[in-house]
Amino acid sequence: MSAYGLLFLPQAKGNYPLVIAQHGGHGAPELVAGFWPDAPSNYNGMITRLRERGVAVFAPQLLVWDKGLEPHFDQNQLDRKFRHLGGSRAAFDLCQLRDLMNWLVGHPEINAARIGMTGLSYGGFYSLFFSALEPRIKVVVSSCFVNDRHRYDWEDWVWAGSALHFLDAEVARMICPRPLFLEAGARDELFSPEGFPPVAREVGAAYESMELASRYESRLHEGAHEYDPDGRATAFLLKWL
Repeated sequence: MSAYGLLFLPQAKGNYPLVIAQHGGHGAPELVAGFWPDAPSNYNGMITRLRERGVAVFAPQLLVWDKGLEPHFDQNQLDRKFRHLGGSRAAFDLCQLRDLMNWLVGHPEINAARIGMTGLSYGGFYSLFFSALEPRIKVVVSSCFVNDRHRYDWEDWVWAGSALHFLDAEVARMICPRPLFLEAGARDELFSPEGFPPVAREVGAAYESMELASRYESRLHEGAHEYDPDGRATAFLLKWL
């Protein structure tokens, strides 16, 4: 299999910190990067903000793109085909991210000790789960995903026995003691903001129990289903990179 993404490097040669910037559902690297100015976007300059601060950014394409892109496929049907083989579409995407990570850490202009990940919606899902699996990710931002998984049990966000083992809070706690920023929108039109604070508090308790409260932030921003409208999540990433 081949993988696709956009890699943005600062103009001068160097050894730069890197952020993996993950698009959400129906998204694409070009949309996150602002290459489609006429397309509605709720990413609020996710990539641009980081590039302006001299950070390298990699935006991967995962199997959740829009119907307007090629090739056309049914995401849930593809997920079911993977499950016939003992996996899932989400697992395939996580394996793809792992192999992309292996390539990125070998790039001469990327500092392998300073890699973070951020994402919105589906991107928040992949940021959370991939960082739990991948210790080389040093700082994580998950936007507009964490919630009550009993309420939002989408087909590719649950699996056999998931409620008995790992829901959002447990997965987020697997990132600890690395820095973690969780956010949701108070006016989110997709996921009720009421499902966010209980999970966020549970994660925060884990950091506090280890006397690492400074490495964790959570908030309900005033926006809708959108990424970091005021730059606070970006500042967190840059601080810990």
